[in-house]
Amino acid sequence: MAATSNSDMRTILLEQTARATRLLEPTAFASELASLSKLRDRELRTAAALRFIIAPVRALPVELLIEIFALTIRTDAGEIPSRSPHFADVFRVTHVCSEWRAITHGTPRLWTGRIVLYTRRAWDDSRHVDGLRSWLARSAPLSLAVSMNPTEESLPSLEEELFNISPRWRSLELGDLPPPSFLSRLAKRGLENLEGLILRFPRDPEEGRALSFGVTPRLRKLTAWFIPNSLNVPWAQLTDLYMVWQGAPGFNPLDILAHCPNLVQLSLIVPFLSIIFPARADIIVLPHLCQCALNFQFQDKDYFIPFLERLSAPVLKSLRLNPGLRTAWMEPTATAFQLRSPNVTRLDLFIDCLTAADLRTALLHTPSLTHLEVHKRRTNDIGFPRVLQYHDGREALVPHLHDLIINYLLRVVVPTEERNLVEMIASRWWTDSQLALRSVPPAVVRWTRLRITGTSPVVFGPKTRPMAKHLASEGLDVEIVEE
Repeated sequence: MAATSNSDMRTILLEQTARATRLLEPTAFASELASLSKLRDRELRTAAALRFIIAPVRALPVELLIEIFALTIRTDAGEIPSRSPHFADVFRVTHVCSEWRAITHGTPRLWTGRIVLYTRRAWDDSRHVDGLRSWLARSAPLSLAVSMNPTEESLPSLEEELFNISPRWRSLELGDLPPPSFLSRLAKRGLENLEGLILRFPRDPEEGRALSFGVTPRLRKLTAWFIPNSLNVPWAQLTDLYMVWQGAPGFNPLDILAHCPNLVQLSLIVPFLSIIFPARADIIVLPHLCQCALNFQFQDKDYFIPFLERLSAPVLKSLRLNPGLRTAWMEPTATAFQLRSPNVTRLDLFIDCLTAADLRTALLHTPSLTHLEVHKRRTNDIGFPRVLQYHDGREALVPHLHDLIINYLLRVVVPTEERNLVEMIASRWWTDSQLALRSVPPAVVRWTRLRITGTSPVVFGPKTRPMAKHLASEGLDVEIVEE
């Protein structure tokens, strides 16, 4: 037995010696190293698989995973899906593992990012057509937002893919006036789910060229940079209307509003000097209008006042008025409009065209006002802060006002205005202990929020910042924003 063991030992020693000798050769050493590397990689893959199996993320329900995926996907769209943050984020999730890919492909709402078709050059590739087709298939049956700039040179294959799912369009944005062929096809398509329409037309179409969008039973929102006379949409259905008026000859914005009795939100911008609106003798009543923004940039009384005196909004809650730099307030007309809208609680007002008396009258006829935002572009002192200052025993102007925002759109504030501003703010603020000591409660509510913006260091003098710091220490939500 001992002889056999010694023989075996000699055999083992000889084999190890021979193996060591072989390893001294470069080729043999490299082969042995490669074999050990494969063994190491296999063990690492095994360990990774085991870690994946016991990872806490595998215990998450699919529904929760989907919510996490949705939070990681940006909504801003680029000009083509392959350059869209939304597109990139979705595909990044699908490349993590096969399980996540299957979950993502089976969740349509993750594929509902806005589709934008603008430039032919960016889409001149069959791969993009295939990608668009896959995107649309995975988003089914949900609705989509679509933005297009159709021209005679557009790729018909791409437009055809989108036209095939036109019943699923949730919103449509057209970046320019489409060619007749496109409008003809659009008028024949079903747009059953279209809720919003955005028209960025820079000009009026040729005479006799109708703009029809077919049957749109759910259309509620219209945004238009130019509204041609030939536009055919169901005006009575609209609840939200945003217009940038470019001045169509013989056309009054009130002509449009007369056909929109169900408006809830209205925003009208009249830039620079447009054609004077033709007069109307009737008053347009919008019985459901809750939010209204009228921005007459750089206009005069020939635009703003005639418009305001022919508009009535009895349930209006939020009002934004920018009458223009050269507009006289014309108190009787403005007051008549306010009396037709007695329930305004939010007022956003450009005050450069107002005198102190105008501002007082405007605020006097908004007794329910709780939120006020004031914009000032000129350095003239119109006595704005003094109008709001509260004194015991005097008439309490806007007694429910508690939220004030002041935007100084200028570089210099008249020194007396800063002093008046600090005094006005202090006149409407009391701490809890100060209120408890009063024998008669004040006739106005105290501030809950103050925000003042302006250009530093000229606008904010030596009084504003200390005042804000003191009020903040007493619990008031106050903010000074230096732009």
